[in-house]
Amino acid sequence: MPNVNALTYWENRLNQFNIEHYGIETYGEDLMLRFEDPDDLKIGFAVVANPDETYYPNPDSDVPTDFAILGIHSVHLRIRYKKATEFILTNWFDFHETSQFPEERFPITVLQNTNGVFKHKIYLIEDNLNPLEDQGIGGIHHLALYAEDKERLEEIQALIEERHFTNSGIVPREFIFATYFKEPNGLLFEVASKTVGLPEFPQTNNIDEVPLYLPVFLEDKRALIEAELKQIDGFRK
Repeated sequence: MPNVNALTYWENRLNQFNIEHYGIETYGEDLMLRFEDPDDLKIGFAVVANPDETYYPNPDSDVPTDFAILGIHSVHLRIRYKKATEFILTNWFDFHETSQFPEERFPITVLQNTNGVFKHKIYLIEDNLNPLEDQGIGGIHHLALYAEDKERLEEIQALIEERHFTNSGIVPREFIFATYFKEPNGLLFEVASKTVGLPEFPQTNNIDEVPLYLPVFLEDKRALIEAELKQIDGFRK
């Protein structure tokens, strides 16, 4: 969210649609409004750390741009072996610990990345009570991280194989290369190189004006995909 007033706006909007929430609260170092979607996926709104940066909220939404969703603030990983996941994030990637805050049953460690506009955060929730998640409705499939280039991706792949983590190996994804592996807590991580060779899109601040790009293997299904997308409110060809 761009500001604290946006949290109040969304609190009222959730009430309007009868969506249960926890109210605006201080969660670690952040003000946050947490709620659950119809599939019991736990979601929250938080105020962005750098409100003066350039963001691109959707101008065609019925939500005023002053209260618009700007991007992803953080992800919250409920894990059993905190040190194992923390080691990977702080030694292989550009995350560092910013704080810890004790919870009676589930201590939380907050990591933040060094680069990028959003300064994304990862909350490591240490949970030794509940069973590990079975992937399904209401769960997140994987967490995507990035490598600076293909050479760094290959270095990370070597670290993955050295530790015998279950992995996909490096696979081409048209504009990126990526590898997928399960870290010690069983979470699926994707590591992708930065994009290269992207097509040129028209310069616009409205994402709805950007033409739909499809990878080569889906191009022959363009008519079907566009027909389906046109049924979604807000889609622009």
